[in-house]
Amino acid sequence: MVIATASLHRSQVVLSRYASPSTFDAEAIIIASFNARNALIDLLNSMRAVLFFGSFGLVSATQTVFSAQSDPSLRVGIIGAGAGGSSAAFFLRELAKRDKDVDIDIHLYERSGYIGGRSTTVKLPSQFGSVSIELGASVFVDANRNLVKAASEFGLLLQDGHGSEADTGMAIWDGATFRYRQKQGSYGWLDNVKLVWQYGRSPFRAHSIIQRTIQRFLGLYQDHQPRRNVSDFVAALSDSVDLTKISSERFQLDNGVGQGFIDDLAGAASRVNYGQNPLEMHALGGMVSMAASGTHSVVGGNWQIFEGFVNRSGARVHLSTTVERLTRLDDGKWLLMASGDSGETSSSVFDVILLAAPAAQTTIEIVNSHAMSRIPQQDYVPLHVKLLVTNASTPLPSFFGLTDPQETPKTTLSTFAYANRDQVKRPKFSSLSYLRQLLDDQWVIKIFSEAPFALDEAFAARDVLWSYDKRWLAYPYLRPNPDLAPIELDRGLYYLNAFEPLISTMETATVASWNAVALVAQDFLDLCPRCTWAESPC
Repeated sequence: MVIATASLHRSQVVLSRYASPSTFDAEAIIIASFNARNALIDLLNSMRAVLFFGSFGLVSATQTVFSAQSDPSLRVGIIGAGAGGSSAAFFLRELAKRDKDVDIDIHLYERSGYIGGRSTTVKLPSQFGSVSIELGASVFVDANRNLVKAASEFGLLLQDGHGSEADTGMAIWDGATFRYRQKQGSYGWLDNVKLVWQYGRSPFRAHSIIQRTIQRFLGLYQDHQPRRNVSDFVAALSDSVDLTKISSERFQLDNGVGQGFIDDLAGAASRVNYGQNPLEMHALGGMVSMAASGTHSVVGGNWQIFEGFVNRSGARVHLSTTVERLTRLDDGKWLLMASGDSGETSSSVFDVILLAAPAAQTTIEIVNSHAMSRIPQQDYVPLHVKLLVTNASTPLPSFFGLTDPQETPKTTLSTFAYANRDQVKRPKFSSLSYLRQLLDDQWVIKIFSEAPFALDEAFAARDVLWSYDKRWLAYPYLRPNPDLAPIELDRGLYYLNAFEPLISTMETATVASWNAVALVAQDFLDLCPRCTWAESPC
């Protein structure tokens, strides 16, 4: 028996070449019966081939010894109902629609009780009205063609940015002082003048390299040929420099962006989007963190896009169901064993498995395959999110070393560059934002931080009317020179999250899922999509 155990973040993924003796009970009988059934089917089909072609004249061409017409062309099990898994189910169904001879039976397994993964909302208590606030993935941008198209086709109403109802100004905080300020109501030409005065030509140079990256990203939608290796995506997204092998800071410096701009604006953007600093993350992640042109969110929550994917996929959905074990059978199919919250167990055999969840955050045992050993260790950033309702129009001025509430910003991003380099006091949050006003004296606030945020430092206890805390393993560390997992871990087992060490967004999860679905179409259905879904109809 060969057992390799990899400690991947908060849980273990166990890889077994053969199951331990204690597992050879009911499961062994199930596996044996499936193998025997499949061997019989293969035998009957081979017999049918001989008989059909007239050997001995035993049957006519209109007779059938064994018919699989009632069976689907392909059975696919998807693990994870976030952006990747939900869109994969939808894309599979879209492919089946293009070929009337293809029938795909799709099963979607989700450990939690909802669809959407890291895109979920919290509904405020009824005394604050019928208001839902994004807890995880909050926005997408114009360049995110799959999400924009899905929202349009599903009839969802979009709002700009985070749904903020007012211009509240913005500041960048380094833990001791404000490095940059935009006063309330000052957006426009005055801000451009201030940016040039403070940072010279750096904003324009940064904009130029960001736009180059966006244009290369848009090229992914125009190339219908699926990619079998994540490194192929790296090549498509890079030009003369591999953007995953150089830090975001180094890449910007090499392109004429000043250190002050990198520390302040680029640092704040990468911190609020990925909880990391330009010095620590690769350039591709850094460019994506600053590509915030034309931000949108769905009124009522972005999760509605992913629920829309699932509703239109025809998939059989198994919520509150944990996949415990995948066993590779002798015929190459996969036996999936799952358990529900109440302890009931189930098993199903699939031609294809799509793993649409971070391997580091699952406890799936893979039997008779070396699949999991092919996934490098990937650590995820712990992110603390605090939502609160307050009757304070601003945080306490003293929290920022101020005395005048009128000078206290309502939206503050933090840069950690000075704390890491100059021993300045480390900021206690990554972002603190007044999202919306409920009544004349009530506001909703969202705070991102790397450790639990102490409200009493920024708000008087009497001013906090309600609060909610959530800890996420939000996104992978986007370190330069990432170890990349293969997209196909084994025959019929595809890993959608292999893309995450490059870019971790809702949109790129759908890009990765389309790519995996196109590979499945090629490998198992002998189909090659003529265009991506974003470009369809074609």
